[in-house]
Amino acid sequence: MKLFDFLFSADNSDPDDPDIKFGRYSDAYKESDQYDLWDESLNAFDQKKYRKSYRLFLQYLNDPDID
Repeated sequence: MKLFDFLFSADNSDPDDPDIKFGRYSDAYKESDQYDLWDESLNAFDQKKYRKSYRLFLQYLNDPDID
């Protein structure tokens, strides 16, 4: 269980670590440009361009307000 200790322990915090937020998120807050990225990701996946699809999917997930 060292992984859980590492992830959830305050003792392991480092000021250089990224601020990663976990939790529930809704698509209701996405801009239309982000929905376009979703469609592009699906098209790339259908064309078996998996790396491009993955990259576009991660861009879709990104919240520009908190980057």
